[in-house]
Amino acid sequence: MADLFNYDAGELLIFILVLVRISGIIATAPMLGSNNIPVQIKAVLILILGLIIQPFIDFPRVLPNQPSEYVLLIFILVLVRISGIIATAPMLGSNNIPVQIKAVLILILGLIIQPFIDFPRVLPNQPSEYVLLIFSELLIGLVMGLVGRFMFAAIEFAGTVVGFQMGLSMANMFDPMSQQQISMLARFETAVAMLVFLVMDLHLVIVQAMVRSYSLLPPGGAAMSNDLAREILSLSASVFAIGLQIGAPLIVALFLSNMIIGLLARSVPQIQIFVVGFPLTLLLGFVFLMFGIPFLVMAFRRMFAMLDNQLLEMLRVLGLS
Repeated sequence: MADLFNYDAGELLIFILVLVRISGIIATAPMLGSNNIPVQIKAVLILILGLIIQPFIDFPRVLPNQPSEYVLLIFILVLVRISGIIATAPMLGSNNIPVQIKAVLILILGLIIQPFIDFPRVLPNQPSEYVLLIFSELLIGLVMGLVGRFMFAAIEFAGTVVGFQMGLSMANMFDPMSQQQISMLARFETAVAMLVFLVMDLHLVIVQAMVRSYSLLPPGGAAMSNDLAREILSLSASVFAIGLQIGAPLIVALFLSNMIIGLLARSVPQIQIFVVGFPLTLLLGFVFLMFGIPFLVMAFRRMFAMLDNQLLEMLRVLGLS
């Protein structure tokens, strides 16, 4: 293990080429390329086959403009950070997007971003330092993506509470983004939030944050700390606070309508309250929702407007290590 980093750039490039050829075979071969096999298992199989095959192959030492060891290492670190952001960011990290498209997107962003970033020429001397460096880059990416994901979690929570008030707690549908059953109203509000997210070009804000993160946090510049843990706990707690604020108008209106129905049932016992109350609550809920959509969109815009500042604040906290 002590000589793990005593390789030249040519050998590393050859190993990458071996992985690319094996990936092409695995992707199209019968049995091995079946969609029933998880992508993680295919990735491990490709890596194992590459490690086994490469030592027994004699490659010609003709490489196009052999990159230095430093450039290849930096490119790998760029890919790791971008992968963390893509995995957790809203919209970009959706399970609706195939893994192949995400991989191509990560590679394209890495090729675009790397030439414009000035890295300190510091290479790890031990394998353990290299692992810590990769973990640090992955931590930065995951935390940056979680900032936006918490916002969508608050919107989903608001829709779930309002749906429960309307009597739609049992009317669930499958959400491809979270891979779980959620309330119909939560799915509707999430779809509206996605449209607002795209209209405000926040997917481009996330890409801009990727580039700016390298000026604030160079490779290896982040680590776990008490400040980071407190910030993540604060963001997770804000999911419930923001969710209640978004759904507060509908929650209060439906609560008052239910209270009026209850008083009506006490004053006029002849009314079949269970027959009249449920459809009336459902009707009032949809009426309030229809008139409240403009205010809902306004609330989404105000919340998403804070995304850029929250990303910068999270990068600042990541640097306090």
